[in-house]
Amino acid sequence: NKPIPHLTLVGNIPGGKEYNFDFFNEEKITYYPPIEDRKQLGDIYRKNKYFYFPCYNDASPNSLGEAIACGCKPLLINPSGGAIE
Repeated sequence: NKPIPHLTLVGNIPGGKEYNFDFFNEEKITYYPPIEDRKQLGDIYRKNKYFYFPCYNDASPNSLGEAIACGCKPLLINPSGGAIE
């Protein structure tokens, strides 16, 4: 049996929970609005293996550094800006 992937979304997602993610078929999705509690955010990072960072040209993204510090492997980082460094 293959494990079922789980997608965790945190932040200002257009449409929130109503956003159309039908292309994920049976995968599970958890949506969190922006989180101010740093401990709660760290717990969410630690529950995930990967961190997808779609931002362009962010010189020093806190979210990326936080995710890496919590053990997430960054995926699909745009090669522009400071994120790749």
